[in-house]
This record gives sequence, C-alpha cells and structure tokens, in this order.
Amino acid sequence: MSDLDKTNEALRTYASLMDEANDRLVAIEKAVNWGGLAPKFVTEFCVLQFRMLCETIALGCLVAHGDVGSLQVAKATRDKWHAGELMTSLGKLHAEFFPRPHTSKRVAEHVLHFEPVSDCLTKEQLIAFYGRLGDTLHMGRLADRLSGKKNMRPYTGEEIIGNAQAIFDLLNIHMFTLVDGRLVVSFLRDPTKGGKAHAALASASLPRDEWPAGYEPV
Repeated sequence: MSDLDKTNEALRTYASLMDEANDRLVAIEKAVNWGGLAPKFVTEFCVLQFRMLCETIALGCLVAHGDVGSLQVAKATRDKWHAGELMTSLGKLHAEFFPRPHTSKRVAEHVLHFEPVSDCLTKEQLIAFYGRLGDTLHMGRLADRLSGKKNMRPYTGEEIIGNAQAIFDLLNIHMFTLVDGRLVVSFLRDPTKGGKAHAALASASLPRDEWPAGYEPV
C-alpha cells in the first residue's frame, strides 16, 4: 500500500469517527427535547454521550497523528483508553494534531476561503471537561450516597445543549496538520456528501502567491 493510500484510508477512518460524533450530538439533542425521561436520566444519558464524544475525538486525534502503527506512537499510547491521557501523550509527539475550528466560504469554483474561529474548545478544556464527567457515571461509595455527597444535580437543558454546541463548533469545520506537515480539512456535515462527514488533504488550486488572505486550499 502506497503512502497516499495509507493516508486516504486513515482519512476515511477519521471521517467515520466524525460521523459517530455527529450521531452522538444528534442523540443528545433528541434526549433533551424528548421529555419522556426524568431529568436525572437525561443527564446520565447525555453525560455518557459526552464521554463517548471525548473519546471519539481522542481516537480521531490518534488517526490524525499519522503513522499510528509506529513504535513511537505505540509506546506513547500503550494501554491508554482515557481520552485525556491519550491526547496528552499525543501532544508530546505532535503538537498540531488537535482540531482547529474554521468557517468556510466559497469564493470561486473549487476554491474555499477559510477563517479560523476563536473562543472554541481547546485541548486542555476538553480534557478537563472529560474528567469532570467521570464521577457522574459512577454510583460511588455507599457512605457517600447516604450522606448525600454523591447525589447528582441534574444538568439543565441549557447546560447540555451549551456543551453539545461547544463540541459541534469544534468539529463542524476544522483543520489539523499531519506529522509530515500536510494539512487536512474536515467537515462534520458535508452537504456535498449527503450530510456525512468528510476529511481530505488540502490541495492548492491556485499558485501560492495568488492565494487570498486567509485562504487554505482544499
């Protein structure tokens, strides 16, 4: 298999993970709007989806890292399933693996203009969020339950939707850089792909000195 074939296979895997992330975001929205469950069960369901979302993003970052079969990556991520530990380890190998959110605007046929989005979730914020979710999914010690220390405060619908929106904004249109310096652009809901996720290597359709300000080729 050629290097390009390996890259394309990795990007297909990445897109499939983004499809899963999208499915979980949709499930969260439906759970909040359904009204058929008590608030604590809605919270528990959505917290589980948020945990799975964080782990899906972490797995996507592992794919984005490039040669996931290399000894260097294998050693850094061996026996790691915790999203925070996985992303921290990958960050030590390659600093630019994490999604960088953008907006896009078509300025010519086959030419998209991208602008970076500020104030979106950072890697550190996502890791911290993942850590806070963990306690909600565990019953804890009997003594804590009896004392009220483990009684969960149900999340409000606004809190749940706000967290889901933050993850959507991170993933909707984003870029990341492979270890060899090539740029990837990813769409969570690509209208040209029937609303499915799509990830592809950026490629120049104009000479670099003719790129508009803020333009990234795709």
